[in-house]
Amino acid sequence: MVVLNSEPLRFKILEFIYNSPVVGYPGYIKIYKIVQRAYYWPIIYNYMRKYVRAYRTCVYGKTFYVKKQGVFWLLSIPMQRWRNILINFVVDLLSSNGFINIIVVVNRLIKMRYIIPIDLIDVILVAKCFIKHVFKLHRLLNLIISNYRSQFVSDF
Repeated sequence: MVVLNSEPLRFKILEFIYNSPVVGYPGYIKIYKIVQRAYYWPIIYNYMRKYVRAYRTCVYGKTFYVKKQGVFWLLSIPMQRWRNILINFVVDLLSSNGFINIIVVVNRLIKMRYIIPIDLIDVILVAKCFIKHVFKLHRLLNLIISNYRSQFVSDF
């Protein structure tokens, strides 16, 4: 049966089939296969996806298997240059002059940065490069934020 541009009729068909105790709540692919046997309207598949995604019982009844994420820690605005920095590591690049990694040190206040090539990421080697390129010019820091392992920063 072809269903013309009657939104209430389409909705009633899906509601009747989807709320059937025999069908359960199978998802839009199975609903599409069931409805397709008896009915047709243009863009039926997309209409069913929207209906199933918006169906309250399914939305509230779904279990999410993703581990809950932690709360973000908002960073304060730095008051002095080179007191709060970000250290990011770009790793496993193609070799260039024997270097395959890059250390990026960014000042959070003025966004000035140092891009330091390094051959391997080791705490001692990174500390030496940091002292040579950043610390000798800007001295003591209040805060270092890194995208690398937390034990790396604590050793640093």
